[in-house]
Amino acid sequence: QTKVTIMADNWPQETTWKIIDTETGNGVVTGNNDDLIPGVAFSQTSCLPSWACYEFVIEDAGGDGLCCEHGNGMYRVEYDGEAIKNGAAFYDMESVEFGCETDEPTPRPTKKRTDEPTNKPTKKKAAVTQNNNNNNSGVSYSPYRCVANPLVDAGYVVSKRFCDRFVDCYNPHIAVGDDWFCEKGETCIAADACDGSEAGTKSEAE
Repeated sequence: QTKVTIMADNWPQETTWKIIDTETGNGVVTGNNDDLIPGVAFSQTSCLPSWACYEFVIEDAGGDGLCCEHGNGMYRVEYDGEAIKNGAAFYDMESVEFGCETDEPTPRPTKKRTDEPTNKPTKKKAAVTQNNNNNNSGVSYSPYRCVANPLVDAGYVVSKRFCDRFVDCYNPHIAVGDDWFCEKGETCIAADACDGSEAGTKSEAE
């Protein structure tokens, strides 16, 4: 869990911040200045996968940070309950990297269906080039994975080395990804890097 606290100076409209996945370069959390008030602390908490590497970046368009010529602002970044960065005086940008746990997370058990599901309204069939087959390693080759909604909203893309960390949500009955396999707060999205094709492998290597 990541918590970002910001107290703006007298020019809150100059301040923006974001958290990016350092492997993909995609922003996973973005903060704007709509909720910032001079001298009032604003906090935002986000749940992020613990095995990825992240970078917090705060920017000030005025180039004078949050302190001290135009007010006494500050910011603090906490990760898993520990403060990893406090700041106030900087120029136009300041950042800190965090995360990158070395221990791999315990895989979440895959759901098993006990009976046939109730028929759902017909969905538009997506373009599927690979069947939902498994190789001998046990990694599922299906271009669909369950991903937490905050990551989906931020445009997160599942990379090939993390394919087995997310639940496979391919439904062979309708030949497309299905949210039925996902937990509450997750969405089944296309994960092209997980289709097991040589093209996907080449793309990941590049």
